[in-house]
This record gives sequence, structure tokens and C-alpha cells, in this order.
Amino acid sequence: MENHIDKLDSIYEQLQGIYQHDPEKFDRLSADLIRQALDNVPEEHRAEAYGIQRRIEHQLKKYKDPIARMNAMVEIFWQQFQKFQAVINDPCEILERRRRCGTSAKILPFKGPDPGH
Repeated sequence: MENHIDKLDSIYEQLQGIYQHDPEKFDRLSADLIRQALDNVPEEHRAEAYGIQRRIEHQLKKYKDPIARMNAMVEIFWQQFQKFQAVINDPCEILERRRRCGTSAKILPFKGPDPGH
């Protein structure tokens, strides 16, 4: 376990140095690390994981200042943690609430291309 912590500390120090000297390289490297992590998600959950990552990136895109961006990430984390806690504490209530609040969709028929044209 100690070796794992040392490895994480080393990676953190490397990333910090890269960010300070070449922020663009840091952005490319962090995108690669995120993509690698998402590619390791089981296939049945991978699309959802990529969707969550896109939503997070969209929320963080408006923050250019690193401190503001970090604060926004922490806020997102705690919001998701609270949702997780609610599911753990009362999963039946969460499922029932989702069922009640779900919106029905109306399917609109589209005509195909006119074969005469």
C-alpha cells in the first residue's frame, strides 16, 4: 500500500511540474489519463462514464482561473457525494422519485423521402 501512495505522490509531483512549465502539455496529458481511466471502465458502463466526464468538462469550461476551477470541482464532487449518500440511505425512495418525476416522451413521426423526387 505504501508503494502505491509513493507512486501517486510521484505522479502528482510530475504533473504539477508539467503544469507549471507547460500548461498545454499538462492539458493533453491529463486528457490522456482521463481517457485511459474511462477506457478501463467495464463496457456496460463506459458510455455513461464518458457522458459524465463530458458534463463535468462542460461545467468546468467556464473557469479559466485554476483556483476557481478547483473549487468548482470540489463543489461537483460534494454534490455527487450527497446524491450517492441519498441512494445508499434510501434506494427505494430514490427509485420511486425517479419513476414519479420521469417525463414521458412523445414520438414524432417523420416522413421518409418522397420517392417521386
